[in-house]
Amino acid sequence: MPSIHQAIRDTAARTGELWTQIAQTDYAPSALEQQKCRVVELSEALHKLNAQIESLDKDRGTTLMSHRKYRDSVVRRLAYRATRQRNRYQAKAALVTEEYYEVLRQEHIAKEKKGMLERQCEDAVILLQDLDHVASRHDQAQQGLDRLWEDVFSRSDSNYQQERALQQKVDAAYASKCQMLERYKESRNMAEALAGALSRVAAAFDEVKKALVQGQMSGDGSETRFLREAQSQVDSAQYLLRQAQCDEESVGAAESLCIASHSEKGGQWDGPYSTIIWRDRIRVSRRELEICHAVLRQRLHMAREQCEDAELAVEVSEEALRKSREDLRMERAVIYLEVAGAEALSMARLEDISRGSLPVIAAPPPYVTA
Repeated sequence: MPSIHQAIRDTAARTGELWTQIAQTDYAPSALEQQKCRVVELSEALHKLNAQIESLDKDRGTTLMSHRKYRDSVVRRLAYRATRQRNRYQAKAALVTEEYYEVLRQEHIAKEKKGMLERQCEDAVILLQDLDHVASRHDQAQQGLDRLWEDVFSRSDSNYQQERALQQKVDAAYASKCQMLERYKESRNMAEALAGALSRVAAAFDEVKKALVQGQMSGDGSETRFLREAQSQVDSAQYLLRQAQCDEESVGAAESLCIASHSEKGGQWDGPYSTIIWRDRIRVSRRELEICHAVLRQRLHMAREQCEDAELAVEVSEEALRKSREDLRMERAVIYLEVAGAEALSMARLEDISRGSLPVIAAPPPYVTA
């Protein structure tokens, strides 16, 4: 196996090629994010403009009807003339006509603006696709360079202590990111499960209220369907609670709820008093659902706070990983420069590179979002 110095010299040309590609496409990732925001902004503006045009189209139809009434109605004109209100008629007709033409003007302007926005959206999407392609090339070149350097610096005869320490820092940052990402996924799943349970408990509460109202109006038999639906919603909520508890033990045990069913009355309960007692049980179920809903709402609030904290921790860990990788790349770039030299790397201006500065071939091309 060749020594690490020989491996560096052997891979110097390929390193220079990848370096060149990375430097030439370095603008693409940030420009891609800017362009995504630009496309979203244009899409939202176009959506609002379409809604405005739809509203103006309705107004145009309304004002056109009023305009035609005063323009074409002979009876209306004669009625105003007979009551000696000809001037009033003419003023009203002029006002209605002015309103109609004003709506037409606004609609025409809005449609022209819509056409302009559509062209801007098309151009923005084309630029977005181009930037996505360039950003993909940038990522591929960076990954290729990282794999190349991993193979070179993983040799047993590597005695670059600073590089080894930075590699360990990268490994630790990556492990931390994976841990934070797993925590975020668990928090998000827990919040989604609690939100689902909360909505089902709310649905069960509505069904119980329907059962009480319908029972007072139509008798006991009509309540059965609502109570069964309420129990079904409660069962679904309890399942989601158990699922949330698997993701996070702090969620607490699943609420044990049982909706009073029509079968609880039994055959011997056929008097008015028994019906009152049974409906009291339904009201107890409704009260239990209210308490459960309040508890779940509090748990969901806490779960969403945990999810936000976990998401922030993921962002911090990603930034730490990015910074540690940059430091490692800088150190390896300097090692390559010291061992292989600028000429072997086919890199211009590398003679001015010092420790702590990344190799740069040329400034990235200008990017304009407007």
